Amino acid sequence: MKRIAVLVFALGLIIPASALAFTGRIVNLGDATLTAAVTDQIITSSVSAQSVTITYIDRLEGMNALTFEARLVYGSGGTSLKVDLYTTIDQGTNWLPICRLAFTTSSALKVANVSGLTPKTTAAAVSVPSDDSCNDGILGDRLLVRITSVGTYGTNTTISTRAAVR
Repeated sequence: MKRIAVLVFALGLIIPASALAFTGRIVNLGDATLTAAVTDQIITSSVSAQSVTITYIDRLEGMNALTFEARLVYGSGGTSLKVDLYTTIDQGTNWLPICRLAFTTSSALKVANVSGLTPKTTAAAVSVPSDDSCNDGILGDRLLVRITSVGTYGTNTTISTRAAVR
C-alpha cells in the first residue's frame, strides 16, 4: 500500500492538503445606526491577538482580493452617505483609501471587488476614489471602514459592511 501511495504522489495524482486549504473568510467591517451627520467616523471594531479592542480588522496577511459589500437600510431623513474602505501596509501609520460606495435616500445593497494583483505601473495617488469606484492593486494586511453622512437621518437608518477576503 505504501508503494502505491508513493507512486500516485510521484505521478502528481495527489495534491497535498496544504495546497487545498482555503484561507479566506468573511469579515464584519462594521455596522452603524445613522442619526446626526458624521465625518470620517470609523465603524470598524475588532479584537487583536492580544485581546485588545481595535478599530480595524487585522491578521489579513496574504490577502490578494476582497469583495466589499455595504447595505443601507433607509428609514427617513438624511441626504447622502459615503462608505469608504481603507487598507494599510505599514501597520496602521498610514491608511490608504481603496474603495468608496455612495448612498442617498433609499435602501440599497452595493458590492465591489478589489484585487491586490492588479499591477500599478505608476505611483497611485493617496486620495479617496470617486463615488462607487475602487483603486485596484493596493491591499495591505488590515482593513477599516469610515463613513461620512450629510443631513440628519431619522428612524431606523443603518449601514452594514462586510468583506469576503481571499
